[in-house]
Amino acid sequence: MRKDPTLQGNMVLRITIGPNGTVVACKVESTDMKSKALIDKIIERVKRFQFGDKKGTGKMTILYPIDFLPAQ
Repeated sequence: MRKDPTLQGNMVLRITIGPNGTVVACKVESTDMKSKALIDKIIERVKRFQFGDKKGTGKMTILYPIDFLPAQ
């Protein structure tokens, strides 16, 4: 977005979180973004997220929407 501040759109990520809080899977559920490079970078960043250890829980999958608005 720094290279193209007019870039806009949205995506929904399907994120699977392990019991220890690490992301075990992340993929695009839907998007209208035209930049595959940006999508790939976002997925790689999300895979490094740490949601914290949740004792007594199993693997959890969530849908996570992200909206990109042009810079003002």
